[in-house]
Amino acid sequence: MAQTLFEQNGGTYIQQGDYLLPDVKLLEQPKFEIGVWGNRRRQYLKHHHRINFYNMLHSVSCIHTLPISSQKAQKMFLRLI
Repeated sequence: MAQTLFEQNGGTYIQQGDYLLPDVKLLEQPKFEIGVWGNRRRQYLKHHHRINFYNMLHSVSCIHTLPISSQKAQKMFLRLI
């Protein structure tokens, strides 16, 4: 039996009953602490810039940008106090 393209690229299958299902796993994503300011930024984007918010969610860039904006906002807050 000829190998499928999935098998040629190193993929494997798992048998579940009568079916062969591809053995696919998501890549490990680093865990980030968003914090209060990151949550406020997320809520602002969600309510006022919906298109940008959903584009960020689908491209997974919010995982990286929200913690950075939260850290910057925290530094600004501490500087003011």
